This record gives sequence, C-alpha cells and structure tokens, in this order.
Amino acid sequence: VRPPELSPFRVTSSAGYGLIADMYDLLVEFGEDLSPAPGLAESWDVSEDGLTWTYAIREGATWQDGQPVSAEDVRFTYQYIIDSHDPAYTGPAAPDGNDTDADGEADNVLSLFDNYLDLDGGFEALRIEEVAAPDAQTLTIRTSEPIATLAQIFIPILPKHVWEGRTFAEAKQPLAPEDIVGSGPYRVVEFQPETVIRLEAYEGYWGGRPHIDELIYQYFENDEAMVNALRAGDIDFIDSVPPTLAPALEGDPNITVNRASTSDFAELGFNSWAPTPERFEEEGCADCEKGPTTGSLGDPWLTRPDVRAAMAGLLDKQHLVEFALSGFGAPGVSIVSPLSETFHYAAPADDPLVFPAYNDEAGRAAARAAAEQRFRDQMAAIGFTDTDGNGILNVPDTAEAQAFDPQGAGGDWSLRLFVRDDDAEDQLAGDLMSGWFAAAGVDVDLERVPENPALYDATYPSASNADYDMYLWGWGPDPDPDFILSVFACDQINGWQDANYCDPEYDDLYRSSRSAIDPAERADIIRRLQDKVFHEAPYAVLWYTDTVEAYRSDRWEGFNPMPRSGGSLWSTLGLGPWGSRISAGPIGAAGPTPAPSLMPSQAPPSDGAPSDQPSGEPSASASAGASPRGEASPGPTGQPASSPTVGPSGLSSAAPPAGSSARPSATPSTAPGGGTGGGTDTGMVLAGVAAIAAVGAVAFIFLRRRRNDDDDEE
Repeated sequence: VRPPELSPFRVTSSAGYGLIADMYDLLVEFGEDLSPAPGLAESWDVSEDGLTWTYAIREGATWQDGQPVSAEDVRFTYQYIIDSHDPAYTGPAAPDGNDTDADGEADNVLSLFDNYLDLDGGFEALRIEEVAAPDAQTLTIRTSEPIATLAQIFIPILPKHVWEGRTFAEAKQPLAPEDIVGSGPYRVVEFQPETVIRLEAYEGYWGGRPHIDELIYQYFENDEAMVNALRAGDIDFIDSVPPTLAPALEGDPNITVNRASTSDFAELGFNSWAPTPERFEEEGCADCEKGPTTGSLGDPWLTRPDVRAAMAGLLDKQHLVEFALSGFGAPGVSIVSPLSETFHYAAPADDPLVFPAYNDEAGRAAARAAAEQRFRDQMAAIGFTDTDGNGILNVPDTAEAQAFDPQGAGGDWSLRLFVRDDDAEDQLAGDLMSGWFAAAGVDVDLERVPENPALYDATYPSASNADYDMYLWGWGPDPDPDFILSVFACDQINGWQDANYCDPEYDDLYRSSRSAIDPAERADIIRRLQDKVFHEAPYAVLWYTDTVEAYRSDRWEGFNPMPRSGGSLWSTLGLGPWGSRISAGPIGAAGPTPAPSLMPSQAPPSDGAPSDQPSGEPSASASAGASPRGEASPGPTGQPASSPTVGPSGLSSAAPPAGSSARPSATPSTAPGGGTGGGTDTGMVLAGVAAIAAVGAVAFIFLRRRRNDDDDEE
C-alpha cells in the first residue's frame, strides 16, 4: 500500500520503511554485507557476563534542525517505547484515557518495535533493567539476563527535544513534514500521500552530504506506465521491475538492470491452533465450546504436525518458482534464507518433506507420482483412505476420530485455501497447488480474499476464532533471524503470528537463542528452531523472492549493492554512508563509498561466525529489509499467458496439472512491485533530479543532482 503517513510508529509497508530509512538513523546500522556496522554508535561492546551493553555515540551528528544528537536522545527513544507498555506509567506521554486506536489496540501501547526491546513477551517479562546515558556520548543498556540481539535494534532514533511531552496516542498519528526531524541523509520537504513525496539532502549529515540533491517519490497506477517512464527518461530508477517487462529494459543501452536475491519469502501457512481452555481464559473468544480444538474454526486435522508435514511434501517448489514467478526466485526451505550462511537450515535431499528432485518433464511427472503416493501412504497411516472411490480421501470414522472431528468424520476431506485477491503470484501458486492437492486426494476450495481485513481477521483468533485452514502470504525478514523466529512463539498468537502455532519446546529454544551471547551456540540453536518449524510445518516456505531493479546508467553511477554480492541497489537497509542513498550520484560526481571497518571490539558477539574475508571485502549475508506481514521487499508481479519461463533445461511451465486453472492473461497489476504486498506502483527519481519508480505502493524517486548556483536546474 502507499505509505499513508511518515510517523515512525505508523509505518507498515516496504515503501514506508524505505522513507523512514532516508530520514532517520539507527543506533547500529547495517554494513555492505548487512552485518552490524557503525551508525549513531561508532562502536559498542558487551560485558563478559552479557548483562551490560555500552555504545559510544559519535560526536558531530546533528538533527536536521541543527541541534546535536546525544546519547540522551537514544535513551529517550528506547525508554519512550518501554514506558508505553508499562501499565503504571503516569509521565507526560501517558494518554488522557483508555481509548483504543484504529486497530483496537490500547492507545498507550507502541507495539511496532516490541521485539527489538524484548517487549514481545509483555512488560512483565521485560529483561531490560535500565537504559542510561551517563554522558552525552555514552549509552548503556543493562539487562537481567543476556540478550544477544542488542546490536540489531531496528528502531529509528528520535530527537528528545521534539518528541518529549508527545503522548503515546499522538505518536501514532500522522506527522506533517515540518514535524519530522531526523538525523538521516534526507529530510522531507513535501508530502502529498496520493501523488508525490519529496526529500532533499541534509547538508549536515554525519556520513557526508549525499551526491543526490533530491529524492522525489511518485506513484504509478500500473507497471507499463512506470517502465515507459523510465525508458523515456522521465524517471531514473525503478526498484521493482515486473519480470515480464525486464527484457525490454535489458536491451536499452541507457538502462542497467540489476537482479538481486533477497531473504523475502512466501509461505503456505496452516491453521495449527489447538488451544487450551487456559489460553482462552487469557485471550478471550466468542465461542469457547466450539469443537475439540476449543475455539478454532479451522480444520482440526491441521493441528497435527504429521498431517501438515504430509501436505508440505506435495509442494514442487521449483515448479512454483517457474510458474508463479517466471523463474525470478529460488525454491524455499527454511524461514531463514540461504543468504544467511551463518544461520540457514538446509534440509537433506532425502527428507520426506523435500519434493523429489528431477531434471526434465518426464522426471517431473515421476516425482509428482512419487510424492502423491508418499502422501497417500502417510495419510493412510493416520486413517485417511478413499472409501467411496471418488478420488477424495475420507476423514477417519472411528470413535476416536468422531471425538476429534465430529463434523467431518467419515466425509470427504475438504480444506479452504485463502489467497490475496490483489496478488497475481499468489493466485497463480494457489491454482497450481489446488491441482496438486486434488490429484493427491484433498478437496481444496481456493478463495480469493482481500488482505485487509479478511486475511488479517481470519488469522487472528481474537477476531474470528481462527476461521481458516490454509493461506498464502509472505514476509520480508530482518538480516538477523531473531524477529522471524519470534513470530512462532506462543505469545505471538493474536500478535505477529498467523499460523497460530504454539509449542513449549520451541518457546524454550527461542528464549535460549536470545540469551546465547556465544556466536556458535546461538547459530546452532537457530538452526534447531528452523528444523522444528520445517518438520512441524506451521509454514511451508514456498520460495525466496528475487527483486529486479533498473536505473538510467547514462545519468547515474556509484550504486552499492547490499550485500555486495548479488544484493539490492536500493534496499531499505541501504543505510549509513556506504549505501546507495549516499554513494550514488550523477555520472562523474559519485562513486562507491567504502564501508568503515569494524574493529574487533566493535563487532557484537551475536553477529554469528566471523567472516573469513578481510575488512572492506564483505561476504554475502541476509538481504531483506525489516518489513511486517504482507509487505516483503518488492518482487515480481503478474505475467501474460505466453510469457516464457525460466528453469532447468528441458522444463517448461506451460500447463498446470489437472485440477488447476490456466495461467491468466496479463492485466495491469494492482499489487505493489512486491510479490507479497498490495497497492499501487511508485518510482524513484534520482537527480540533479532523479526518479525511482514502482507500481502500487512502491515509491518513485527523482534524484536531483548537486549543482552550482549558476547552473540551470534540470
């Protein structure tokens, strides 16, 4: 969606996160390999017992109104969020009453950044004992237990002199441009939500003045208009080129196309919720006596990990990438992508959840037959057989099954699959998977629903009693895996979680990962967490999305991909003086700005295994920006029926299997450039003026080049 406002506490889209990144700094940024790097903190270290983190705040950083940045600003920002969760807080930021915001949440709770300050378990479980600023250049965070992630606090730092006294309820309201004061490389000067957002370079930025004078984000209603604007020179950069339109740009000598791997993923989610009465006493529900699953309106058999795993084993993820993404992606495995070499879990090829490998069409057919037989054998062991010969498995009709599933016992097994009605890739994938499930004996009703409110409400038990079976959605995780791992904790039901999975063993492991200061120990625990999610299958990760960017290389140079190997040119995380927002500029005026080296004392212990490459030669790491549900970084949109596909030699995606629908004809997409979001396209102009474009909600930026006073404006 288009970013409706620019408040740090309101942003929920990829486009909005990118804008916040232009205007605000983090305490610790991300370097060219997306590992922690100096931001407002020039260095940091942690005590031997893991209980005290100390950050050295850089001197000379200023707010965009000229006031100096100090450790007190950082302390204020973090304490402001913590206080909003404290039911006993009565300070100047407290709301006047107990009103709720538009989402039904108490207006004194700023929940967007809970995970980064250890608040995802609630204020009572908070392990941060004190955030202090003993002097202007020193910040300390003292904790009751080790917290391994305090060098990855993805929270924009706010100026105390601007925000002090602003209530928590006011913090959730849209900000006017004149009220936005950051310390980042750009400041907003014009904001028309349905038309244009204009930012100009901040002369006093601590990382050096950007080579680009202005960023102008504009909106497009469809992909074709956006791409034509780039070819005509009306804009300068597109941060999400639809794959079907990329070939036309690749042939233009004035345009450079960049294909970047990301850690953004799409998943098939299963309603895994088998809640206890105790949980309903805590959460509340409208119908606590409904069925043996105590409140969930989903199919009860999906609460069994073996059933979910059997379903996941039917998914030919390579075929999904070819068919739904035209090859612009990679088959999914774990919730942590292969870009994170330190943490990624790779399932063995002979794992029952891995679709059999193949090299050609004949091999694909044989692999499909083998997967279907394996599925039928697994379900027969549970009691599912086709008793009436109609090709659909029947739910067991034993006394035990009748007690477990009184409504379904003995009947055809039928499930619902929700896909977003504005996402072309999800609809293509849903068509394909429905056919696979039907061929294996599962009747699947594919329902196209709006993301908001239908999909959100369906996956929140407090809103709908978990009235869904399966869905397609996606995530754009942080470089560090902590946030995406937190999604599967029990306390995230009715929060970030949508599969409604709850396992005490997982919770214990997750808490251990957050306290593991030793990098090797933490990496091992994180892989064990992924193994558990993979095999219990609340999610089946379908693919990792590639993003395609294009810019006018006859005008601009100096773009730094992040990560350096195969990364994005305009990532949300392209922060600090080494990202494209600083390094890029007009031909002859810009060049790559090297990332500052981290001294050993600066490298946080939670950074995983150390790189074996020298400073200045970063290795590939995770590459996705921190984006909430449904707003992964931009990826491909829909494709025409005749579009070629990309895949292994001898393979094509011309026809889906029996039971799935044909590939639709191309129509202007209303989804954003992202394969996992919704909205209109935007672009970016880089310049003396320059522009970046994207469709739906992705921003279009004009870059305006630095010029002498006697230069003509371009």
